[in-house]
Amino acid sequence: MSSLMNYHYQAGVHGNNSTNHSMQYAVDLAVINANGKTVKNLLTKQNKDYAIYGERVYAPISGRIVKVEDDIEDNIPFPVKLPYNVGNHIVIQHEDCYIVLGHFQKGSVKGTVGDEVHVGDEIGVVGNSGLTPRPHIHMQVSRCKDGDFWKAEGIPILFGEKVPYKNRIFRGEK
Repeated sequence: MSSLMNYHYQAGVHGNNSTNHSMQYAVDLAVINANGKTVKNLLTKQNKDYAIYGERVYAPISGRIVKVEDDIEDNIPFPVKLPYNVGNHIVIQHEDCYIVLGHFQKGSVKGTVGDEVHVGDEIGVVGNSGLTPRPHIHMQVSRCKDGDFWKAEGIPILFGEKVPYKNRIFRGEK
């Protein structure tokens, strides 16, 4: 695995915190606007200028919510300093797999620990909270028996039959 495939796995900050193995196959999801870009103005300091900002996020898997954070303010795009966390997020457990979805807007995460969610349930709204320079959704899946999903083995995510890799565009084809 190289940073050309997934920068999460190689990033020193994740290695220093021993979370890089759980992020081995993590993906950051963004939306491309009509001009083929993720943002209206490259130097913007407005989250609303990003095509994905404010979009609803839906559960990609059914399971039980095991962690929720929902009180972190959004960052201004590309700030000087960022906190080391995934911002407002939700963690869904399905058997021995844990899916982490992060960087939601403050106050938008739906559900509490112990709730059951189903594929397609709305779970939040895209923001820019935590260790992120710009609005997007961070998603990772890990497998473990002890519930310590940040230190667990990362497992690949499939989108239909496709395996994501850096800078790949998935369109709405069937």
